[in-house]
Amino acid sequence: MHLILNLATEVMKSLKMYERIIVAEGKIPYSMNSAECGTTRLVRTASKPLSSKGCERSGVSSKRNNLNYRGPRYNHILCAAGATCHHLEDMSNFLEEWSNRNGLLKSILFDFQESVYLGAIWALGIIDKLIRGPLWRLIESVRNPL
Repeated sequence: MHLILNLATEVMKSLKMYERIIVAEGKIPYSMNSAECGTTRLVRTASKPLSSKGCERSGVSSKRNNLNYRGPRYNHILCAAGATCHHLEDMSNFLEEWSNRNGLLKSILFDFQESVYLGAIWALGIIDKLIRGPLWRLIESVRNPL
């Protein structure tokens, strides 16, 4: 159980090291300085303005069909990456057509151009679909997993 619960944490550590090697430091002009890796930043920031329960101040969810980022709190980044992966083309097209972009939307659109982040989002989405999702459904289906 600990392996599954700590999966996202360890994946984020590995992604941060990988991105540090591949992506040049200071390359992203719109992003906020943070300790998280670019992939998790993209998943988090994409879910913030483009979902119905996201940020109203910087969001555009009322202007479009809202995306669903609902999922379990455990390893949520994997579930959110799967949703981002599924809606990637729609989100990218919408942001390219949106004329009045704020800093957050510019950051998301800029991160969508980075192939390292997109590849990592696809990988996290696959992990969610093949490993985390089925195991979580199995745990939920058993009356008492302990």
